[in-house]
Amino acid sequence: MTRGYKPVVAIGEARRKAVIWGFMLIELVTKAKLPFDFVICDRECPSLVRIRRLKYSQYGVSDILRSCRQEIGELRALRIPEGIYRELWVRGPDRAWHRYLILDGSIEVLENEESWQDEENEENRQEHKNEESRLVEGNEENRKNNENEKTRQVNENEDNRKGDGNEKTRQVNGNEDNRKNDGNENSRQINENEDNRKGDGNEKTRQVNENEDNRKGDGNENSRQVNENEDNRKNDVNEDNRKELGNEEKRQEENVPAVIPAFDKPVAE
Repeated sequence: MTRGYKPVVAIGEARRKAVIWGFMLIELVTKAKLPFDFVICDRECPSLVRIRRLKYSQYGVSDILRSCRQEIGELRALRIPEGIYRELWVRGPDRAWHRYLILDGSIEVLENEESWQDEENEENRQEHKNEESRLVEGNEENRKNNENEKTRQVNENEDNRKGDGNEKTRQVNGNEDNRKNDGNENSRQINENEDNRKGDGNEKTRQVNENEDNRKGDGNENSRQVNENEDNRKNDVNEDNRKELGNEEKRQEENVPAVIPAFDKPVAE
C-alpha cells in the first residue's frame, strides 16, 4: 500500500476482529487527528491500537521496526498516563493479523492471529468434542426415550389388550347374564303359562262342578217338581175320592127306602 493511505477497510476488519476476540471497544468522539485508530479494553487495561497493512509476509521484530517505523514513532510520541498501552496491529497479504506491544525502547510480539486461531481451533475442537458428547448423550437419551416410549407403547398395548380381554369378558358375562335372564324370563313365562293353564283347568273344573251342581240342582228341582206333582196328583185323587165318597154317601142317603112297619119287628124264628 502507499504510505500515508489510511487502511479504512482494514480498520473496520480489525474492529470486528477485536469484538470476535473478546475485546471491548471504546468509542472516542473527537474531530482531532489521532495517531491511533481505535481503543480496546482487555481485562480493564485500555490499549491504543494503530492499524497497518503490509504486502509481504515478514513479521519479525526487526522487520516491523523497519516497515512500520512511522506508526511506531507516532505511537511513542503520545503522552499517555501509566496503565494505558500502545499496540500495533499488522495485517499481511494472507489476511492474518499480528499484534505488537509498543514500548518506549522496544516492541514485544503479542499473541498473533495464528495463536488465536490455534486457541480458537482448540476451543472449536473442544466445543466439537463437547458437541459430539452432547450429541452422543442426546442420542443416548433419545435412544432411552425411544426405548421408554416403546416400553410405554408395549405397556399401553398390553393394557389395551387386557382392557379388550376384560371388555370381552364383561361382554361374555353380560351375554351370560342376558342368557340367564332370558332363561329366567322363559321360566317365569312357562310358570306363568303353567299357572294360567292350571288356572284355566281349575276354572274349567269349577265350571264343570258348577254345571254338575246346576245339573244336580236341576235334577233335584225336577225331583221336587215330580214329587210336588205326585203330591198334587195324590191330593187330587184323595180329593176326588173324598168327593166320590161324599157323593156316594149322598147317593146312599138318597137311595135308603122308608121304614116299612111290617119290618119293625123282628121275624120270629
